[in-house]
Amino acid sequence: MNPESLHVLIAFDGSPSSMAAARSWSTWSSAQIALTATLLTVTDGAMEKEGIAPVCHPLADAVSTAQEWFARSGVKMEYVVVDGGTPATRIINEAQHRQADLIAMGTRGLSPLRGLLLGSIAAEVARGSPIPIWLMGPHAAIPATLGRRLRLLIAVDGSAHAAHAAAWAGRMAARLGEASLELFSVQPAFSPFEGMLDAAAGDFRHWGLGVGEAAIAAARHAMGDVGHQATGAVATGDAVSMILAQAEESGADVIVVAPQGVNVLPTMQN
Repeated sequence: MNPESLHVLIAFDGSPSSMAAARSWSTWSSAQIALTATLLTVTDGAMEKEGIAPVCHPLADAVSTAQEWFARSGVKMEYVVVDGGTPATRIINEAQHRQADLIAMGTRGLSPLRGLLLGSIAAEVARGSPIPIWLMGPHAAIPATLGRRLRLLIAVDGSAHAAHAAAWAGRMAARLGEASLELFSVQPAFSPFEGMLDAAAGDFRHWGLGVGEAAIAAARHAMGDVGHQATGAVATGDAVSMILAQAEESGADVIVVAPQGVNVLPTMQN
């Protein structure tokens, strides 16, 4: 990522969650980094079949509103429509083609992860993207708009992808103004059979805790000085459920998921 610029691709379908994501990024006011945004809409192929021009797309009103937000703040933004194909695949391909540094997606739920669980497209992008994904709840905003510290929950599992995402989040944090970071690792629960043997269960918990702490240590190392300021926690259980619970408990505004986050979110279903 160029240290003087940031290119964000925002998945945009006119829904309240995607509007919230666009509105949030339109408030960008960092003096340290210039933001360029691409709003991307993936349609179902009907435009090509019926000869409908993008300017006549039903999202026109929502797009116009978003364009006004970005124009008002002076943030450079372009709107792109791609017609047909699998939405998640098109989002990832367009992000790579346009050399985006980040894919931002609004989510519908009470927390970013709950929305991710409800949104199969967000789940598919999180599983397959080589670019970090910024999952935003419906009320998330850039720190200047929040009026308080932005809270980032960074899911890590010890993989190179997770270390890359953590390092990226650390670089971003310095440019976001007030931000707090939490590194969170989830290890699988022991089996019912192991639970019958107290010693084995204790050894397994100890091993899982060690693996989780190692994952957090690797993420801190990748983040440099910023990593020492991040808090860390390890939990045991289902990754999705535990990350969701941690996000809601800590009041996370954003969840950063590793590129190709299948290791972090292994049980998500469409």
